[in-house]
Amino acid sequence: MALEKAAQSPFFPLNLRLLSQKLKFWDSLIDKEDYSFYNHLMEIVPELKWNLKRIVALLVFCLAGAVLNVYTGNFFRDALGVPLFMDTLFTVALSFYSGPVYGVLTGLLTNPIINMINFYGWPDLLYALCNAAAALVTVLFIRLFPGELRFGAGKAAKTGESETMADNSRIRALMNILVALLLLSFVMCIAMSILGGLITVLINAFSQGSSSPSPERLFKLALLRKELPSALIEILSRIPLNIIDRLLSVFGGYGVAALLWRLFPRHSRGKPTASPGT
Repeated sequence: MALEKAAQSPFFPLNLRLLSQKLKFWDSLIDKEDYSFYNHLMEIVPELKWNLKRIVALLVFCLAGAVLNVYTGNFFRDALGVPLFMDTLFTVALSFYSGPVYGVLTGLLTNPIINMINFYGWPDLLYALCNAAAALVTVLFIRLFPGELRFGAGKAAKTGESETMADNSRIRALMNILVALLLLSFVMCIAMSILGGLITVLINAFSQGSSSPSPERLFKLALLRKELPSALIEILSRIPLNIIDRLLSVFGGYGVAALLWRLFPRHSRGKPTASPGT
């Protein structure tokens, strides 16, 4: 009380008057809110710590996924001699497991890592857009087919349901997942072929072309005889290989995501989340 009266005096120093006002504000806050501010802060801190750990873990997954994308593609082309890209399998897996942000990040990291290992030229970094597009198309299908592609969204078996009916339900669920993954593969094939073809046309227009491996070159040579527009040639030449590439990447990515979901189930403050795709 004495401090408050002194603070009202015109002779009271300004800095001490401000200090008095601050002390009065915090005293009133604690009295009125009954320490609710402090209690709320103590509730938020553990959640912030947990979210930070989760973000760091997922960022590590993204970097690991990008590196595995690179070596999966190299393994198919160099070790097996199969002319496929195979550089989006783990992008798709992270998209299924953790959603668009981490899927896109995995895709965007993949091509810079490829360039660090085998420097094909700066223009080739544009192909990272294809990898990111694979993540976005995957997440779009998760939203379109949540019951089939969203982990943790399956319906529990009804009590008293016979074993035969339960088996039939599981078979129907597997067939629905199979159809959804096939549709995703073909839509991604078209999207990646169009985007990859347009990027190649852009690179050819402003540089001497890409020096990266082009598994579609045989199909491109066949189409050149038809005297088609260059953009159409680039797009159509990618479709035959992209069909196989997308099927392997989508089904393989879904399998990897299912394994991650079993090993590292997504949690929210101690409770499993409804889906890894949100």
